[in-house]
Amino acid sequence: MERGVERTIGLDETVEELSRILAVERDALGRIKLEAASRKFEEVRDNLDQGLLIMILGEFSTGKSTFVNAFLGEEATSTSILPETATINILRYGERRTRIHRLDGTITEVPGNAREQLKAEAASIEYAEIFAPIPRLEAFSLIDTPGLNSVFEEHERTTRNFLHRADMIVWLFDAFKLGKLGERTYLDFIRDYGAKTVAVVNKIDQVPEDQHTHLRAFLEEHFGDYFQRIFLLSARRTLEARKRTGMEPGDPQDGFSELESYLFQEIAPRRTTIKLRATCRTSEKIARDAQTRLEEARRTLIEKQHLLDEISREMQGMARRLAHALRETLHEEIDRFFGEVETRARRFIDAEVRVKRALYYLSAPLDTRLRFEEEVVGEKKMSDFLSRIKRISTGRFAQEWGRYTDIPDDLIEFTPALPAMGEEVEQTINDVFFQTVERVLAVIFMTIVLLILFVAFWSFWLVLVIPFAGLGVGLAISSLTLFRYRRAIVRRILEKCSEYRDIVERRIAAAVERANKTLHASALDRATAKILGTCLGSGEAEERIAILSERIEALGNFRGSVAKILHELPEDPLSPQVSLPEEKSDPQG
Repeated sequence: MERGVERTIGLDETVEELSRILAVERDALGRIKLEAASRKFEEVRDNLDQGLLIMILGEFSTGKSTFVNAFLGEEATSTSILPETATINILRYGERRTRIHRLDGTITEVPGNAREQLKAEAASIEYAEIFAPIPRLEAFSLIDTPGLNSVFEEHERTTRNFLHRADMIVWLFDAFKLGKLGERTYLDFIRDYGAKTVAVVNKIDQVPEDQHTHLRAFLEEHFGDYFQRIFLLSARRTLEARKRTGMEPGDPQDGFSELESYLFQEIAPRRTTIKLRATCRTSEKIARDAQTRLEEARRTLIEKQHLLDEISREMQGMARRLAHALRETLHEEIDRFFGEVETRARRFIDAEVRVKRALYYLSAPLDTRLRFEEEVVGEKKMSDFLSRIKRISTGRFAQEWGRYTDIPDDLIEFTPALPAMGEEVEQTINDVFFQTVERVLAVIFMTIVLLILFVAFWSFWLVLVIPFAGLGVGLAISSLTLFRYRRAIVRRILEKCSEYRDIVERRIAAAVERANKTLHASALDRATAKILGTCLGSGEAEERIAILSERIEALGNFRGSVAKILHELPEDPLSPQVSLPEEKSDPQG
């Protein structure tokens, strides 16, 4: 711990214990990416090893910088150690130098006074530590702030973001602007941090002396709950008097004497306890705020997860209903198409398997494949059929899933291979014709043999009759043979059509099912991204909820540990006993 903080016997272990649990909680919050709270815990922990930090607060133009310079014995002139910037400035004891902490995390140190550099680079600076060999800074470090209620929002934001580092707060009032609503709002905000707070009414020299008592009574009545003590003074008059007379800080004639007596005789001897109490209360507030944020985040995430689960169930039901409806619709379309195929196949076989066509076979095998594919079932007819199936399916998908996701043009792709039905039909018909022609030729051969025999033994008239009779018998036999084969061919073609129909229906069903699942997954992903964000999936949300619950419980334990440390600290007779807020139960827990 730096010079200026006197360790009290028995408090060393308390400091170490508080430092340890702050470090644990800092690391834990950092792991769940609660960077702001994690960083605050780190800064509060680091402050345990620093001197007592007194923050000078107040609305804009209440004379804070003049007050600081008067308190330290420095003139508020161009040689002042305080720069006129929007940065936070921590004044510490030491050789004159300035340590600049930038927003990007880098730290630079320059010798002497860096007023001009701080003014020029204010936009990139988080805060500055200004060291000066001023005796009063051996006991306290001061935090000079840009001011609240400034026309510049960054001034107020900078000040608010530094409150957790203060061990004690000196709130400056302008004697002519007491009791504004804005001041009460700010005081409500800073009181939650638990730092000891005193009030200083500045510019009191501009108020008639007979009104000082009424002014103090007004503050005690309306603002007494916020402050441990109230002081009336004029920082500018004190600074001018010191410049004119050479009066040193602490002189009984100094307007600061009452405040200085309080700080150096009552606060300084107890600064270790005061710092520990402030650290405990600030840590408890940081933990409480983090716990509240985590509980809200968990509650919101649970609500979102419930909503997503409900949407998921609705989508699953819709996917099942859509799959069932499409199966029925497409089954009817497939039945209709292959019913037409069977009808065309019967007509084709009836027209092709005839005696006349068989006689043509005598000259050359017949090419029936192309005509079969063109008239019965070929690539074009199948392509037209599949296009219709695709239009029907895509239309239903667009009607149902189009509300949730995009429907890509290539969603459904099925190209079931056509069986070689045309080739098989051609081969079968040619085989039939071959067998038929064989029989016809056999009949003709027998007719020729009979003709020769009858020429030798019978009359001329029988010679004329027998060839025609043989030809007639051959044709009759051929017709009967073709009729029998025709029925066999039709039966075979219908079997092939049935087999092919099953293949087509299975492949169509598989393609449609894949498309349905793809759209279901896409719709669910979009719903998840819309509800949970792009960085968190549904399964990850449940894991996140479990992590949040664990951290909420850990923060509750941390607050309990801090409360125990605070309870075991020596009593502070200078301020009323302020108990830590009770932890509220989380309805979602």
